[in-house]
This record gives sequence, structure tokens and C-alpha cells, in this order.
Amino acid sequence: MNKILSRSDWTANATWFNWQCHWTSINHQSGDGNQFELFRKGEWLIKERSGYTNDGIGYTSEFHNTLGLQNDVPANMQWFEAATSQRGGQWTNGMGAGDPSVISSYATDYVYATGDATNLYNRANSATDMLYAVRSIVWLKPDHVIVYDRARSKTANRFKRFFLQFTGPPQVSGKNVAVNTPGGQKVYLTSLLPAAGVLTSSVSEVLNSLAELETTTHELKIEDRSNPANIRFLNVIQGADGTVAQDASVLVQSTAGDAFEGAVVKNTAVLFPNVWGNGFTTTTYTIPSVVTMQLITGLTPNTGYAVASVNSGATTTVTITPGGSLMTDGGGVLRIAGAAGREATNADLTLTVMAMPNPAQDEVTVQYTMPKAGPVTVDIIDVPGRKAAVLTALPMQEAGRHTLQAPTRQLSKGMYLIRVQTADQQATYRLLVH
Repeated sequence: MNKILSRSDWTANATWFNWQCHWTSINHQSGDGNQFELFRKGEWLIKERSGYTNDGIGYTSEFHNTLGLQNDVPANMQWFEAATSQRGGQWTNGMGAGDPSVISSYATDYVYATGDATNLYNRANSATDMLYAVRSIVWLKPDHVIVYDRARSKTANRFKRFFLQFTGPPQVSGKNVAVNTPGGQKVYLTSLLPAAGVLTSSVSEVLNSLAELETTTHELKIEDRSNPANIRFLNVIQGADGTVAQDASVLVQSTAGDAFEGAVVKNTAVLFPNVWGNGFTTTTYTIPSVVTMQLITGLTPNTGYAVASVNSGATTTVTITPGGSLMTDGGGVLRIAGAAGREATNADLTLTVMAMPNPAQDEVTVQYTMPKAGPVTVDIIDVPGRKAAVLTALPMQEAGRHTLQAPTRQLSKGMYLIRVQTADQQATYRLLVH
């Protein structure tokens, strides 16, 4: 399904984050690859503009919190495709060039995903101008989302636009946006890239068959009006209570090696490769020394890297190279915990567990981290709480990250929990078996 539904906790005031980037091959699907939404304290802060569409407009990517990318105009368009072509949407009803590719990972304090939606924006044999359209996104629980978009066309002077739908009017001040929601909350956005980006707020378009009780009312559009062939969008979004001020966001760009870009917010640095899928040799970047956690995305999953850092007072310069002892997770995210300039140790880890693929059919890879050595049991329990399988039970296991393969073919279809228990902690991960 290539869809993430994640929440910060299990209270009524939890924050929900959802993201999706799936195939679009049948009727009644929208061009919503790389769509994300944010729900906080019982209220939508950011959501798609929902409804049916008899003219094809509502299917276009503009209304689904993703990019609008101008492409060639096909000579053989179907009646429902005119709006898609005009608005730079993803081709629907099986007309796209293929399926997207996705990678993701989860931890107790963040969710990460990258969706390569290039095939969704190109139409097979007739509109193939997009070289790539790739979004990477990190949700820092509970209130911050960092979105990094890469888009490149073969042809210059074609628009590339970032869209969001809100439940209140965006108040634009330069590169910053503030939205007051009907429920008294705040949504903040800072546009860090492109440097020449122009932010425009407007009343959301009235679709010809808007969903009943639809809550979105306004749209934000970000674009570089010079229409470069190659562009990057970097946006930091924050949900907050009505009296809480916006957190500062700082742009970070690599100074040597492979090009990486990202942001620092709430003492956390999140970096993304400028070009997706180009491989990795090394990268060097400088961050404020107050940073206490770094998330470096786009690396090889479950692979070791070395981290070297030099502190210069207010700033710290970090260099990452392959081959060290610090491991990426299953989504290729390298977590450097603790104060800037110190490589993460096992003491920085919390007990976490994740599994891929999810949903699973015959087998699943379970990855868990232990902050300290000790006894551990990993099992699968069903919804009523009965133990369905024991994956491992060890009287002693070293601290750090561990991986095991678990057969699931013997399990009945349905929802399960993978449970990891140590002497003093427990972590669970929800697994769907098909």
C-alpha cells in the first residue's frame, strides 16, 4: 500500500501523521503520490481537499499536498486528463509511466519516508519530460515535519510548484507562514528552499463535488517564477497550541563531498541527499553546536558508517564516511545522537522495534535496538493478546541493533504485534499479515 499512519501517543490529544505514495492504476484514484497530512489534538492542521470530481480537477496533485510539475502536453489525451496536464498533476487511471518506489523507517521519536514519484508524473510515451520527482519527509514527533522535494525536467521554463491545503487563511510574511485553525491551534511553515521561492496564499478552489463537512479552506503555493529546470523545495512545518511561538529553522548545506541539504529545528538536524539514488562516498556539513540529534537520510540501509566531528565553539563540522560502526536503520537513516560532535553510543539508544515488509506474507525482517545488554524476548502476539509465535528468547544479548528473520506464512491473515521485552522495557510494532 505504501502508506504510513503514525501517531505520537495513544491519548486523545495525540498528533497523527500520514503519508502515502502508491500505484495509481484504477478509476477513482487521485494523483496523490507523496501526499501527507497532519492531525493534532482532535483537529486537522493539514489535509487533502477531499471530494469527487466530474471534471478531473479534484484529482490533480494540487489538492493533495504534493507537487505540481508541468510536463509535455500529450496529443492523445483522454477527456479526464486536461486538468492534469494544465496543472502539472500525476497521471491517473493507469495512464502514468509506472509505479513509484518507496523506502521508509520508524523510530520512537521520528518517522521517515522517501517516495520516488517520477513515474506518476510522466505519461507513458507521450509526456516524459520529468527526469525525477522525489520527496523525502521526516516527522519529528510530535509537532515538526521536514519536507524535501527534488524535481528536474528536461525542458527549462516549466513550472514546478509546492502545494498545501489548510483549514484557515495562511498569513504570509516573506518565507514564513502562520495559520490560525478553527480550533485555536497554530500551523507554522518556513520555506528554506528555493532561495527565489515566492509564497502565495489563496482561497481553496470550489471543486464541483466537494466532500460534505470538508474542512480545508485555503491553499498555499510555493514556486520559483523563473521556472528552473532543476529545483529543490525544503519546508519546515510545525503544529502548535495557539499561544506557542514558532520554532526557528536553520538551513544546512554540505560544504564538501556529496551534496546534502536539510534543516535544524528544535536542536535536531535532518539532512537529505540533493540527488536521490546517486550513491554515497562522503559528505561534510556544519551545524550549530547546540544540536543534540542528527538524522542523515538517503544512505544504504543496515550499513555501517563512520562519523568524525570538529567543534569550533558555536558550530560543529561533521564528516560522514562509509565503513564505520554506526549503523543505519532499515530505511537508510543514520542517527547520530547526543551533543553535536559525539558519535552515538548504545547508551543513546532506546528500545525500539520495526519490521519490513509490512504488510507481510511469507516472511518479515525484524530489527530491534537494545540500549543495554541483558535478557530479551521477541514474540508475535495477536489482537486478543495471545502469543502466536516466539521469535527469540535469549538470557543475554549485547546492546545495539539486532536483526532476525521471522516466518509469517503459518499465521492467519490479520493484525499482530511484534513485541520486544527486556528486563525493564517493552516495545511493540504493529504488523499486518496478508
